[in-house]
Amino acid sequence: MVLSYCFDGFAALNFKQTKLENAVKLSAAAEKLRESIGFVIEKEERRFRDAYLTELKNKMDGADFPKFYEQGRKLKLDEAVALISNRQP
Repeated sequence: MVLSYCFDGFAALNFKQTKLENAVKLSAAAEKLRESIGFVIEKEERRFRDAYLTELKNKMDGADFPKFYEQGRKLKLDEAVALISNRQP
């Protein structure tokens, strides 16, 4: 699903902009969206995702990543989209 790729792309962008909390939440929202429709990402996309997630985990406090990841998995679609533009729905 294209939207899940967009969420991953914006998660990586947020990571590069040091918006770590948003990056984690968007990556989690992407994964949850794929799970909900049974979509498996391509091998190359998995490598991209794994690379930025590894860097992200290394930059964050150990307790923060799982907390924000769980919050991201609970986001509604409009809430995840709002994170992209740094707005609250």
